[in-house]
Amino acid sequence: MTYYSNMRGGVTPNIYSTNFGTTYAPEFVTKQEHKEMLDRITEIEKRLFILQSNRYLEEKYPALKEAYEAYKLIEGLIEHENQKTT
Repeated sequence: MTYYSNMRGGVTPNIYSTNFGTTYAPEFVTKQEHKEMLDRITEIEKRLFILQSNRYLEEKYPALKEAYEAYKLIEGLIEHENQKTT
């Protein structure tokens, strides 16, 4: 079981993941709120999917490979800058 805590210290539930999926402390989150959070996470994951390399799609769409390479370059530059400032 993996536990995730609220980093902002607000009155939000702890989130924990089990073999049965992600669960929220029931005393703080209703079923509707839980569904809304899962829907939001699903949409975020869909958008982040483009940031993962996919050889099949890169072969089919060369521009996708170029965009991924540009993204990785920018990500590296930002990470390097962040390491210099910390």
